[in-house]
Amino acid sequence: MPRVKARLREVQEVLGESDYVIAQFYYLKQSNRAARSRFQEIADHYPDFSQADSALWYLGQTLERLKTPKQAAVYYSQLITDFPLSPKADAAKERLAALHEPIPHPTRAMIARAQADETHRAHLDLIGKAGGMLSSSPNVSATRHGPVRLGANPNAVEVAKTPAPGTGGNTIAVEPVSDSSLNSAKAVEPKPQGQDPSAKSAPTPQESDKSSQAQNSSSKSGSTPRPMCRRQPRKRADSIS
Repeated sequence: MPRVKARLREVQEVLGESDYVIAQFYYLKQSNRAARSRFQEIADHYPDFSQADSALWYLGQTLERLKTPKQAAVYYSQLITDFPLSPKADAAKERLAALHEPIPHPTRAMIARAQADETHRAHLDLIGKAGGMLSSSPNVSATRHGPVRLGANPNAVEVAKTPAPGTGGNTIAVEPVSDSSLNSAKAVEPKPQGQDPSAKSAPTPQESDKSSQAQNSSSKSGSTPRPMCRRQPRKRADSIS
């Protein structure tokens, strides 16, 4: 279990770092809606990310830019309760006071965890960061410790959408049909490869039904169908030498 929890923290660190870099780019470019979506993803799905406190702060700032101060106050409060020793905590308190929102108080457990993270981070400032810059693998030196939080919706599964018709590609559409539609359809006999085009093709199901109906009607009337014989042409005598 300790190894699995450590791997979960590292996964959140890598994914959170990717979203954070993109969110910072959108934030500096004043693309507020795009920045909000990235910061929101970090807050909802990667709570153990080492810079989750900064993501909460910038999320609140972005929401204030979008004229939604009530939503921004929610993330300012979360920053104070979950990261009480963060450098952004005092600024979050000032924003809550400016928005006339109550300022929450962190629990003792969250304060103890924040102290443990600060101790671990200070130890890695001298060794871990220098080694992480020279390594080709993702840098997880700042991964948080303590309980693992999986976010708001850890069991979400992405499902492939059905492609729209006519979009190209090798797409096969399957549709259930009834027996009546199968009976009314016309059967097509595929021609085998290498067949002589002058050869007589096999009768279709409609021709077979007509011939069988004709035989049934003749048997009911009591008359026997006469066999058809082809007359051979008579050879002329002058053509024989």
